[in-house]
Amino acid sequence: MNKVISVILVFSLLATVALFTGCSSKQDAETTAPVTTEKAPGKYADSEYLGSWYNADADEAFVCTLNDDGTAVFKNDKKATWTEVDGGITITATVDGAETTMEGYFVIAGDGYVARATDANMHYLSEGGTLQLEIMLTETTCVDCIQK
Repeated sequence: MNKVISVILVFSLLATVALFTGCSSKQDAETTAPVTTEKAPGKYADSEYLGSWYNADADEAFVCTLNDDGTAVFKNDKKATWTEVDGGITITATVDGAETTMEGYFVIAGDGYVARATDANMHYLSEGGTLQLEIMLTETTCVDCIQK
């Protein structure tokens, strides 16, 4: 009789193990994709215009920050947008209650000169000039910016 009970117990144990083999816990079944905090690169992720720009002539006062998604912060934390256009950028911001569109482009500034940053003028960089972003605030007023 003890042998019969022992055999039944062994088979019961094997049956139990066989039934639960391959079962997973609730935690395993509810796996989720990892949370990613990285932001996808914006449409201007490779632009040379990205970053914060400061007035080169006025104690390096803040002018604007250009973000890779086309948003910007213009003077005094004003929200703005920007786009790349042929040969430069266009910045749109609200200034003094009116929507204002400004153009910007690279220049090379040196001792006594400012030249548009074209292929023909790149030699000025090797002669001590610095690459700056010139932003036309109005039709006749501009600010030359250095990047930090």
